[in-house]
Amino acid sequence: MHDGAGTQQVRLWSPGFILTFYDIDLTGVTLPPGSILPLFTHLGLADSAMHAKPALTNWDAVFGRPYRP
Repeated sequence: MHDGAGTQQVRLWSPGFILTFYDIDLTGVTLPPGSILPLFTHLGLADSAMHAKPALTNWDAVFGRPYRP
């Protein structure tokens, strides 16, 4: 899924949960005290410098299997 801003995203089991492919870089962003946003910025399959994380290998293995309805 593309969000129109060039960010690749994959929609998982829950319509309210979106996994971003890349981590979100908050450098230069001023967050209010107590913000929980940083807890969710490192959930991607690649880091913000576009280097693959170990989880990407597992992700590729799951989706590399033949489809069996």
